[in-house]
Amino acid sequence: MRAFRRLLCALAAFTALPAAAETQLRLIGVYEAPETLGDKGTIFGGISGIDYNPRSKKWVLVSDDKSEGGPARFYFADFTYDETGIQGLRKVRNVILRDDEGRQFADPKVADVEKREVPDAESIRFVPGTSWFRPRLLWSSEGYKKGGFNARLRTIDFKGKVRPDTYRLPADVRFDPSETVGMRHNAGPEGMSFSSDGKALWVSLEGPLIEDGPLPIKGKGTVTRLMKLGDAPMQYAYPLDAIVHQRDGLQADDGISEVLAVSDTKLWVIERAGEERAKNDWAFHVKLYEVDTANALAYPLGQPLPADAVPLKKTLLVDFDGFGMKWIDNLEGMTFGPVLRNGHRSLVMVSDNNFAKNQLTQFFVFEVLP
Repeated sequence: MRAFRRLLCALAAFTALPAAAETQLRLIGVYEAPETLGDKGTIFGGISGIDYNPRSKKWVLVSDDKSEGGPARFYFADFTYDETGIQGLRKVRNVILRDDEGRQFADPKVADVEKREVPDAESIRFVPGTSWFRPRLLWSSEGYKKGGFNARLRTIDFKGKVRPDTYRLPADVRFDPSETVGMRHNAGPEGMSFSSDGKALWVSLEGPLIEDGPLPIKGKGTVTRLMKLGDAPMQYAYPLDAIVHQRDGLQADDGISEVLAVSDTKLWVIERAGEERAKNDWAFHVKLYEVDTANALAYPLGQPLPADAVPLKKTLLVDFDGFGMKWIDNLEGMTFGPVLRNGHRSLVMVSDNNFAKNQLTQFFVFEVLP
């Protein structure tokens, strides 16, 4: 099965993506990363976030391993490609993530006994303006409801040590014992991107807080939050699509898995829907949207979205179902990469394989055409 999917990935490199007229994305190629890339005996996988530093030409990736297959970690790596194809991922180096006391995160069984936090890393970014050879990074965790640990944004150094926080989530982005307000399990801060001027941080919630409305269902969408922290803090209502693909008696979901600032007001949003085909066997339907906050209604942070909140208008850039590829995995990370020789931006998206035997770690590389 994996060999067959590799062949499909190779064929996809010659396929053009359907896209909106204003922005065209040309697929350069798809790279499948083997699990053996992880160093220190760890499995390479669970990639939920990715970022690129144009000064150091280094890539950073974060795994959502909850210290079950190895210590909770992120990676520095070299990922090379040009407009003709992908050369590959190499020089992958693990860095262990640490809690506020400087300890490695324990696996869930130990953490439950010792009442410690279990991480659920979902996004990672280089902090703008920090040293290119000793960078600061920001990573997000969706929290650990069972242990009572809320979602967090942590600033860390290049060795994984926690530094003083610069960005904090609003107080209502939390698990509430009453379960009548607050975060749902596995529906917290999934996407994160610094604004183009580096003065603010965009954070998206995968799904709505309980007080903001229900989860999307088949035939009916909902809204979730797109929050701006730091400079001029505010939040917007983002409209999630209705569930389209759901089999009788099986699960399905839809939510934001990553955001990327492309200008002062525009963001690209990965909206990813999961469709359970059989027990522990999921297929994914991914769309890339653009939203513009320039003339949109903003709402105060820390308060529920109004029942009549006006959602952002979104423009479809890519529907991966129309791609012509037989397998698109669980795309969760997105960043701009190096500028190509023709002066065009490149875009990289990566999938979280959930450490499952029937899933892949895929890197999609695109040329962004003016």
